[in-house]
Parts: sequence; C-alpha cells; structure tokens
Amino acid sequence: ENDGRSPTSHKDDPDLNRWMRHQRSRRRSAYGYVPISDEQKCLLESIDFPMVSKRPAFRGWYEKYDQLLSFWRQNGHFLVDPREARPLAKWVVMQRQKYNGTHRSAGSLSKSQVYLLERIGFPWT
Repeated sequence: ENDGRSPTSHKDDPDLNRWMRHQRSRRRSAYGYVPISDEQKCLLESIDFPMVSKRPAFRGWYEKYDQLLSFWRQNGHFLVDPREARPLAKWVVMQRQKYNGTHRSAGSLSKSQVYLLERIGFPWT
C-alpha cells in the first residue's frame, strides 16, 4: 500500500525513484557514494523519508546488514556468537552459503550485496 510519500513503482516517477535509491545508498555509504551528512539525514527524517525500501526482501536484508555493520564496528570482527545474537549469526552463515552456492535455496547474493559485504571486509569462509 502506498502512503503517498514515494512512487509506487519506478514507472510512476523514475527521476524521484532514482533519487530515493541514491539517498538510501548514501545512507549506507554504498557504491562509493559520499556518505550522507548528519544534517541531510535530519532533513530527510523531518519529511519522514522512508530510508529503507518497502519491499520486504530488500528491507530485511539491509536491516541485517546494518546490524552486522554495527556489530563489526563495536567488535572489530564478524564472529557473531549464536548464543548472543542468533538471528544475526544465522544470517551471516546464510550470506556465506549464498555466496558459495551451498545454500539450500536457489537464491544468491546480488552484485550490490556482495559489494557491500566485501567493502567492510566480510570474510566468505
């Protein structure tokens, strides 16, 4: 359901859709974009800008990625203890399996997902 804050699809307003994707990428410092400043983040939040895609598959992946990024920044490694953070630990294992082609589902990581994980030094083994 569209709440009117964003186009329902890229066909509704391709320029706005492209700009929104760009802002989300900047928020994650993805694809080599200049990171979003605190001031810009506050301005986007003031208009209730949806910083995460509404598509559940994308939203879930990026939420876990943000958790992993926070974990790495706090701990300096990617060894998530399943006793302390089981959902994140399972997600980490699944990313490695998808990358290596050993995950039971047919899905694999997108190029952008691989890029984001490699950018922070995520080990595939």
